Amino acid sequence: MVGISSALHLQQRGWDVVLVDRVGPGAETSFGNAGVISRGSIMPVSYPGMLKDIPMILAGKTDAVRITPGGLFSSLGWAPAFMRNATTQRNREIARDLNALLEHCVPEHRALMEQANALSHIRDGGWLKLYRSEKGARKTVLEKELLTELGVPFETLVPEDIAELEPHLNPIYHSGIHITGTASVDDPGTVCRLYAAEFERAGGTIRISTVARLEERSDSVAVHFADGDPLVAEHVVVAMGAWSDQLLKPLGIRVPLFQERGYHRHYKPSGNAFLTRPIYDAGGAFVVTPMVKGIRVSCGVEIAAPNAPPSPVQIEAIMPAVRAAFPLAETVDDEPWFGRRPSLPDGIPAIGPARAGSRIWTNFGHQHIGFTLGPISGRLIAEMITGESPIIDPTPYRLSRF
Repeated sequence: MVGISSALHLQQRGWDVVLVDRVGPGAETSFGNAGVISRGSIMPVSYPGMLKDIPMILAGKTDAVRITPGGLFSSLGWAPAFMRNATTQRNREIARDLNALLEHCVPEHRALMEQANALSHIRDGGWLKLYRSEKGARKTVLEKELLTELGVPFETLVPEDIAELEPHLNPIYHSGIHITGTASVDDPGTVCRLYAAEFERAGGTIRISTVARLEERSDSVAVHFADGDPLVAEHVVVAMGAWSDQLLKPLGIRVPLFQERGYHRHYKPSGNAFLTRPIYDAGGAFVVTPMVKGIRVSCGVEIAAPNAPPSPVQIEAIMPAVRAAFPLAETVDDEPWFGRRPSLPDGIPAIGPARAGSRIWTNFGHQHIGFTLGPISGRLIAEMITGESPIIDPTPYRLSRF
């Protein structure tokens, strides 16, 4: 989503754009998300008091995070910087910087959807964050305070409100939040492909290939492929998600990027049960979303070695909690899908020049909200490359902050 949005916005500004993808637009992380265009995702993954939860996480006593021995080893260099952001002050600062992007997320998506004839896939109605106990709800005090301070529209829900909004959820929830300024889509992969089709229709080129390396020159950048002749461009935008650091490292550009892994699986609803919007169950550590294929169930974060094979342990562990919340029938997938989220220590994406004066630009590190932020991130990077006055101050997103 971030890559195709960048390509579309550059194309609209008169650039001749080639989009390079090793498998095709919308086939990796952007395929597997919850489909939420989330106006309210202002909070980073790190949170105040997280340090005291580390023993519980390491002991495997929460379904929200699963850490394998290989994942623990691979995260040792990244985790200290991540934990430095787990304070109230840093959460406030990060929320402010994320909100500057997020307040544009829905209108920017709608603008691209209108061009790409994809409006039939978007749903209004917001999304729900639900809590099974008073203790779980108390953890939202800072979040509610920041949502109010930053002007994000939301409503606090009691059980009767939840039942009215989603009558087929089981009555197990103590309270919740309805983020009303949020939209969602019924098939994220298809939306990506429609954006890509619009890019090609308008004259853009999509090349399915693997980039081997970048070569910076004084007036251009050469893109060398694993096969075929190189491509020489005036500018290059690196929007490779969780793999972006691998392309920049040979150039001496070090990026504290870490791969979080996530899983989803689709199920048929039981009987006549239905959902009308995405639901995040904070206590159960899962998201359920109505999709074209069925009810998509997404689990939390898996920290594993980068090349470790996928494991269904985490998504299997949450299924009793999912079934307690919503009546599901059999799965419609042969096996769970799994993908990688590109995570920077502060949870803020890297949007801007790779280094001072470079013709290589970065647009990655969107963590859990890349689908949400793709269009506004694409607009911002295009405005910077073209020399326009940017829609928001790009300073907080520059890679040089690391």
